Amino acid sequence: MDLKKVFLKDACPTSIGGQAIMEGIMMRGPERTAIGIRMPDGRIFMKTEANPKGSKWGKIPIIRGVVNFVNSLVYGTKVLMYSADKLEEFYPEDYEKDKFDVWVEEKLGKEKAWKILMVLSVVLAIAMSVGLFMLLPTVVVGWVSHLTSSILLMNLVEGIVRILIFMLYIILISKMPDIKTVFQYHGAEHKTIHCFENNLELTPANAQQFYTVHPR
Repeated sequence: MDLKKVFLKDACPTSIGGQAIMEGIMMRGPERTAIGIRMPDGRIFMKTEANPKGSKWGKIPIIRGVVNFVNSLVYGTKVLMYSADKLEEFYPEDYEKDKFDVWVEEKLGKEKAWKILMVLSVVLAIAMSVGLFMLLPTVVVGWVSHLTSSILLMNLVEGIVRILIFMLYIILISKMPDIKTVFQYHGAEHKTIHCFENNLELTPANAQQFYTVHPR
């Protein structure tokens, strides 16, 4: 990999970021968010909207990190589910809901069911993150503490365990076809930001010049 194509000296860094969604990407700037979704027939559905106003809690030191993390997670999940709904809206025969989703909608109504499923998704994501990347390494270090009293060695083991868990997690989920597609869109997002920060027209040909790796 040529690092000169990753850390581009003539690029103009921006605060624009984004994420992969179902069959597309979401790009978020300081004031507005754009969503692009590829339909099964090849057409691109586009939507732009103003960003929600930030909470006053998001400006308080120490607290703002947690608040902004939760807000980003909730908004990201909301956009992800929106993309799934949009695909189902245009092509319902290709995107059938599973029995659980149908049951929840029948019992609670579509709007309320959507909100509950979004909350459950966020809670589950946080619980899995805490369990896999915080609690499990701590448990392993607890076992290691019976073999050594070296703080340096225990910290090293904890770091290695976290890296191994993360790598195993990425390898396993990348085997799923849908997740592999999401990864590809995530790479497209990075190419797009590279292209924009180098003041080039946002076209597929221009974006293809760049790596999927972005320094941010």
